[in-house]
Amino acid sequence: MIKVMIADDHKMFADCVEMALDKKQFEVAAIATDGLEALKLALEHRPQVVVLDVNMPSLHGLDLAREIHRVAPLTRIVFLTCRTDEACIREALRLGAKGYILKSEPLEQVAIALQTVSEGGTYISLEFIGPLLVQWLQKSDVETDPVALSLRERQVLKLIAEGHSTKQIASMLNISPKTADTHRARLMAKLGAHEIASLVRYAIREGIVAA
Repeated sequence: MIKVMIADDHKMFADCVEMALDKKQFEVAAIATDGLEALKLALEHRPQVVVLDVNMPSLHGLDLAREIHRVAPLTRIVFLTCRTDEACIREALRLGAKGYILKSEPLEQVAIALQTVSEGGTYISLEFIGPLLVQWLQKSDVETDPVALSLRERQVLKLIAEGHSTKQIASMLNISPKTADTHRARLMAKLGAHEIASLVRYAIREGIVAA
């Protein structure tokens, strides 16, 4: 029996994924519709595989994958998402995701992916990833890692890129406006950015927000 957790902000879609899985083969231990909730449930239930969307409220899917990998390294991540941009896929794989599936594919493919990943394999839908990512996967050269940002810095960066003001960011993250300003300043210093537009471009390039 493969223990699974599903994290998707659309509960109806998550329920459909659960119904598509054979109950004799898969046990859905939990369903989360929020990033922070998903992290809490992943630690509580310790599933073998987490099926995860990229765009999640409160904690972005890529950041959630990073945190799950840090605190529960044996849990495997399979992204099930609408995101097809190369930067997002590259970052997901760099974070150690073992599966990346497009939501428009038949749900039967999810079961195949989960079985493959649970057995130690990798499942990537190459037909929609495109030649660019295939070429990247085949490269022998090691790429330089992006700038190391803390989880809080990535949360602030995501909200900045989404157009939120300092006051709104402070309220959404339950921090003071001064702290939010400090995070913004540190981000600009770390990334060598001199304007907000540069932060937005970086966030898009690294898959933190959609273009």
